Amino acid sequence: MRTCALCQQPIPSERTARAKYCTTKCSRTAGRDTAKPCDEGGCARNVRARGLCASHYNQRYAASRHAKVMTPCFICGKPALKFETNNKTRASVCSSACKRTLTFGTPLPADHWARWWGKASAWTQPKAKPHVAAFIANKCDECGTCFVEPNNYNPSSYCSTTCSRRVGRRTRKAREHGSPGNFRWAEVIRLWMAAGKRCSYCDTAMSGQPDPDHVTPISRGGRNDIGNIVPCCRSCNADKCDMTLDEWAVERERLGKPARRYSLPYEDPRFKHLTMGEATGIAWRHAMQLAA
Repeated sequence: MRTCALCQQPIPSERTARAKYCTTKCSRTAGRDTAKPCDEGGCARNVRARGLCASHYNQRYAASRHAKVMTPCFICGKPALKFETNNKTRASVCSSACKRTLTFGTPLPADHWARWWGKASAWTQPKAKPHVAAFIANKCDECGTCFVEPNNYNPSSYCSTTCSRRVGRRTRKAREHGSPGNFRWAEVIRLWMAAGKRCSYCDTAMSGQPDPDHVTPISRGGRNDIGNIVPCCRSCNADKCDMTLDEWAVERERLGKPARRYSLPYEDPRFKHLTMGEATGIAWRHAMQLAA
C-alpha cells in the first residue's frame, strides 16, 4: 500500500504509479513548503530559474522581454509609455481620461490640457466609435406590437410565429383566390374514400383526414379546382412543397429517399378527375351567389 509523502494517508489506486501524494491539495502544499526563496535580498518570492524569481530573472537576464517604448497618445498626442508588442492595432493612451474617451466616446474634462492645446494646433478629437447595442426595439408588421430582440443585423418582421403563420395563411388564400377555379372539402373526402383512405403518392393508409395537395403548385401557375388536387398524407404534402412531380422525383433521388408515385395515370380510377385544360366551370361559391 502506497502512502502519501505529506499526510501518510493511502494513495488512491486511480492515481498514477509515480504519484507521491494522495490528492492535488497535498501536492500543492508540499510544493509550497519545499520552494526556495529568491536569492535577491529582501525578496520572498519563490525561485523561478537560476535562483531568482520571475521578476528579478527578467530584470537581470531578459531586460528587453517586456520593454516599453515612448509613443504619442492616440487621443491628445501627449507622450505615453507602451509595451512593445506585435499588436500594432492597439492604441496607447496617456491617462484614464483619454482611455474613457477612446473606449466610450466620453468628452475630455474641461481642465484637460488637450482642450486648449488643440485650439492652438491641428489636433482634432477623434470621432467616437459607434456603440452597437446588444438588443434592438422592433415593431411587428402584422399586429403592430413593439418587441425587443437580439441585434443580429437581421431584424424580424413579426413578433411571434403566430403572426408569421397568420400572414402566410392569408397570403396563400389570396394566391388561391387569384388562381382559377375552386374546390369543396367534400370532394377531397370523396376522392380519399374512393382511394381506400390511402395517400395518392405513397399508398400509406391514413387514420386522420388527408391534406389536399395541388399536383401543379399554385405558385407555379396551377389551378385551384378539384381537377388539380389529390388527397395525400401530411408527410408527402410537406415534402413535395411547391415542386412539380418531376422536380420532386429528382429531389428525392438526390437525397437518397424512397421513391414515390411521381406520375398520376389518368386511366387509374383514383386520378380520373385530374384535368389538363383550364379550370372546370365556375367556382361553386360564385355559382351560389348567382343563384341567389
